[in-house]
Amino acid sequence: MRGKIISMSATFIMMGTMVMTGEADVKDNPIEIQETIENKAEAAVIPLETESPETGMMYARTHDVHMYTQDDADLIKRVALAEGETEGADGMWLIMSVIINRVNDPDWPDNVHDVIYARGAFSSIKDGNFAKAAATSEAADEAWQRIDSGDICPQIVAFESLESNVLDKWFMEAFTYRHHKFYTKKNNDQWG
Repeated sequence: MRGKIISMSATFIMMGTMVMTGEADVKDNPIEIQETIENKAEAAVIPLETESPETGMMYARTHDVHMYTQDDADLIKRVALAEGETEGADGMWLIMSVIINRVNDPDWPDNVHDVIYARGAFSSIKDGNFAKAAATSEAADEAWQRIDSGDICPQIVAFESLESNVLDKWFMEAFTYRHHKFYTKKNNDQWG
């Protein structure tokens, strides 16, 4: 078996070629996903098996109704570069997914600008890496194309470096990718 099993009660996260759906069985090629994910826009999420050509990581292709401006795209790409330039296109895609999932979650602002500039949201804003980051790169453009076409890693709303354990207090660790840990909400009503 390849990949890593991630258990998340009645939800799912994908890594490698396996998916844990909260049941006792693990599916291995083809991935069978039986759930949809709700977001505040109430957009239907249609999971389809997709494999990244760079890493072989499996992910769900989702179709979100939110439209993004060029300014939104530029901000998202710049954050992805500042936070994960060494992570490649897949790592930047995951960081971009965090931003999109926050925009689509009622617990965060409903626009890209306010999500990115929220106090403490991204370390690169505070440490100056955001201001120094290039406007884009080939890998960031590739990652954005996936986001813009609706390919969004579902439910991840936070990430931090492997060395940090700050987010464990508020979020549930879902998986790691290269130098980052990615998190989902602990439960649906944790903020209310």
